[in-house]
Amino acid sequence: ATPNENMGVGEYEVASPTTSVSVYEGEHSDFVTCIDHSPDGAWLVTGALDGLTAVWNRSLGELAYSWQSDDSVEDCMFSPDGQSVIWTTGSLIQIRNMPDGTYRDTIVSDGTPSQMEWDTFGNLWILTETAFPTIERYDSQSLEIIDITPIAHTVNEFAIHPDGGEFVTTTGTKDFSFFREVPWNPYFGLEGEDSDYD
Repeated sequence: ATPNENMGVGEYEVASPTTSVSVYEGEHSDFVTCIDHSPDGAWLVTGALDGLTAVWNRSLGELAYSWQSDDSVEDCMFSPDGQSVIWTTGSLIQIRNMPDGTYRDTIVSDGTPSQMEWDTFGNLWILTETAFPTIERYDSQSLEIIDITPIAHTVNEFAIHPDGGEFVTTTGTKDFSFFREVPWNPYFGLEGEDSDYD
């Protein structure tokens, strides 16, 4: 699925990437900024610069739910279990239940959230900008903050290692920054003289 020039989204088969198989249009009045499929493939969520978050029923090819925000939608996604749809707009992180679209919760951030990721344990990671960039990790059930990692440089995007113990950030330069819960000991456990005392 990819945004199109009609302020909507087109879906394409991997085997035939030039032919659109489904189109979702007519709801957004500005360009789409985020797209995600539900884990079971039944739903598609889109968010746009117009502040609208839309959930589409893929089998019917039509809009199921939509919610309007005052600010543009920066990121949107389904939870790994498909039970929630979540999006960021302004300083808010909005969460709705699926498949009925009912309200679940709102997280008010101290900054401006711009990217979200789920780790394999179901924890939600959010990149937010306050006085400086931070990565906030939330428990998916309680929505309580587990930890906050301040970053001392520009962060464009981040990605989490599958085990959740490490993440990498792009910095706006040619360099990447890696962060780990357990300090990196490259020669730890190897036999031989420990001449550099690591």
